[in-house]
Amino acid sequence: MLHDIASLKLQGANFDELELSLFYFKDKARSKSSCCKGVLLYGRNGAGKSTIAKCFRKIAGENPTGIVQATFCNAEGKELSLTDDDKKHIFVFDEDYIDKNIKLQEDHLNTIVLLGEAADLTDKIVEAEKVLEKSKIEYGKQKSIYDEYNNPDNVKSPEYYRKKIWSKLKGDTNWAGRDRQITGAKKNTPVTERIYSEILKHKINKNIEILAEKFRDELERLHTAESGNSIIRTNVPNIPKYLLQYDDVKIIQALAQEIEKPTLTEREVKLLKMAQQEGFEKLEERKSVFSDNSIHECPYCMQLLNDDYKKDLVKSIQKVLSKVVEEHQKELKDYLVQIEELDLSAFKNLKNYEECTRIWKLIVDKISIYNDKLNDKISNPYVQIHIANLDVKLLVQQLCEVRSQLCEELRNYNEKAVLVDPIKDNLKMLNAEWAFLEIKDLEIQKNKQEKAFAQENKLFCSADNTLKAAIRKLENLEAERKNVRIAVDRINACMQHIFFAKDRLSIQYGDGQYKLFSCGKPVKPCDVSVGERNIIALSYFFTNILKGKAESEAYKDEYLLVIDDPVSSFDMENHVGILSFLKYELGLFLEGNQYSRALLMTHDLMTYSDMDKIFKEMNDAYNQNHRNGYFLR
Repeated sequence: MLHDIASLKLQGANFDELELSLFYFKDKARSKSSCCKGVLLYGRNGAGKSTIAKCFRKIAGENPTGIVQATFCNAEGKELSLTDDDKKHIFVFDEDYIDKNIKLQEDHLNTIVLLGEAADLTDKIVEAEKVLEKSKIEYGKQKSIYDEYNNPDNVKSPEYYRKKIWSKLKGDTNWAGRDRQITGAKKNTPVTERIYSEILKHKINKNIEILAEKFRDELERLHTAESGNSIIRTNVPNIPKYLLQYDDVKIIQALAQEIEKPTLTEREVKLLKMAQQEGFEKLEERKSVFSDNSIHECPYCMQLLNDDYKKDLVKSIQKVLSKVVEEHQKELKDYLVQIEELDLSAFKNLKNYEECTRIWKLIVDKISIYNDKLNDKISNPYVQIHIANLDVKLLVQQLCEVRSQLCEELRNYNEKAVLVDPIKDNLKMLNAEWAFLEIKDLEIQKNKQEKAFAQENKLFCSADNTLKAAIRKLENLEAERKNVRIAVDRINACMQHIFFAKDRLSIQYGDGQYKLFSCGKPVKPCDVSVGERNIIALSYFFTNILKGKAESEAYKDEYLLVIDDPVSSFDMENHVGILSFLKYELGLFLEGNQYSRALLMTHDLMTYSDMDKIFKEMNDAYNQNHRNGYFLR
């Protein structure tokens, strides 16, 4: 598509609507129209060369100031619509390019060189630093205001009024002390969030003196009616069924029962003696062990065992553990009782509480004695145990009688307490209303400050987020700049070509930065001339075009190169070197693709004359190689 460009239509800056036929002209000598690969344009300073360069930039996708319209037209005068790929192959070198892509920064004795993307990022970093500084000032301002609202000792803080409210609710003469008088507790009632919320529900507008007098009258009624604590809503527990069926006589008889010993062999006598000493459970355990067919070694004495011996031993154990013994042990176990807790704590203010507790403790202690004896008999059933009657059954009967008395006492107590509870409920309501009136003004001010704090908190959070975003942006830009890599070797080769010297000016990479050297020594920015800066820019310009491409293939693509004043008044001492470099580079591009174009603009007649000669030389060389004409204008 670039090879169809014949003219540039523009509007803006020094030009009203104008069409420049830059790459297409009528060749009178050949009586035909021709397309140009290389165009040389002369114009004095202020004639509009920079405007033309900006038009090419606008078409390439940039947005330069002052350009209203810029489009390409073909040979028939029709406007061309370039693709994004076409636009990527338009490159413009001018003062704007230099300013944007070349930055020199001082670093002690060194000059830091920032090229292309790194230079653009530097501008962005400077702007980000300004934004960050502004964000810090705004954050500091909002943080100072936020801290005032967040300081519980500051009158702007909602917490300041909350503390005063809490203080108004605590104390002997406030809600907490009055509630202690209602409940009869020893200490003031703690103020909690739940209580605070309940008090706020009593939104009233009464006379506080009248309310206080009513509370005192009601409190006097309470003291008159009160004979105990509040209603006991817990029922007296029932006596457990196993206690009602408990029989001392049967237990005593079972303990004293004599189990006839079977006629035993010497070994069986030893087994019985062992069971009596260690308990019959051990004998049961050994029976289980020797009945196991997989055991061939005694786990107790480590002797080898044969099957006949094991069978005889099991029979002997079974004889000692006879069926009579087994049934007797089962009977004894049935008499064992697992005593449950009888919770009477709810009735500690009643007279019969102490008696019930005393009898219950006696029952527990005596049943424990029976249980111990029963366990002894289970472990050694052949031994008789004689024990006196502990009268548990009699104690259970007494407990039933005392329990009945406790139930009756509870009924009488609750009948009296019923008269107290309504008075207490009314007192609690009066106390809450009184408390609300005491804290009402503080609550209103607290709510007001909470709204103000919420608003300031939003502003603070916004400032905080803005500051964090500014810090992240600056960090990201700095990290991005550190990761920018440029083709230093090729740039240095370009400058070597221009200066005709290897180390006249070079860029070296070190410590994550690109530094400028002259004749092998560091250079300060103040010592870098405008001409040297332009040479660095021109070297970077041609290097950056080939970025990411193999040099052997890069020139085969179609390019449109626009170069505005490559040799300025500051570059006269390197005039020959710059022209030689341009001849070399433009030759590569224009020879590499038959459709590639170049527009070179200058205000210097000497440069114009020299470039004219160079273009003619390139034209002659091209005609020799291609025969289809290499037209220059």
